[in-house]
Amino acid sequence: MYSLEGIEMLDKRLTLALNSLHCGWSDQIWTILSSRAIWIPAYLLVAAGFIRHFGWKRALLFIGGAGLLVLFSDQFCNLVKDTFCRIRPCNDAWMIDHGLNCLSRPTRSFGFFSAHAANSFGLATYAVKGINTGIYGKRNKTGTIASALIFLWATAVSASRIFVGRHFLGDIIVGLLFGILAGYVIALAVAFVNRRIKAKG
Repeated sequence: MYSLEGIEMLDKRLTLALNSLHCGWSDQIWTILSSRAIWIPAYLLVAAGFIRHFGWKRALLFIGGAGLLVLFSDQFCNLVKDTFCRIRPCNDAWMIDHGLNCLSRPTRSFGFFSAHAANSFGLATYAVKGINTGIYGKRNKTGTIASALIFLWATAVSASRIFVGRHFLGDIIVGLLFGILAGYVIALAVAFVNRRIKAKG
């Protein structure tokens, strides 16, 4: 059985091992992927998908659900960070002494868990679950490529947080799991509201 200290040290060593897999050109890519600006294409893609499949009026409900998801995920993550107060790798003296490649300094000191991972996987789950499985009332069998791309984007964004030195691997894994759960639950909630609106219409 691992102790809490043992699990934390394993997390640190695995994070260092992943963080060490970098070079000059990949540092630039990870920095771009870690930027908030990288969210814009994903938001536009999800919005375009909803508009295409549901039309402008109904798409507003689904876009609103996506906005609610990101807001809830982001704020809950901040609450957890301030509760657990686990410092980020780039603020951890042990990590820096052992060769952490840190590409940016955070404005917030604490990093558990990753809002980038939670938001990106939450959005991916919400979009893919909603459109491709017919949970919103219309099944689409042609979205396989789009589904793969949006989860690839979520994975790349999440991994970038390790490579820039802002999160431990454990932060990413917990954020990923939380995001998938939140995306699924809010997709169900939006589907329920959509059915009620259709029933009344």
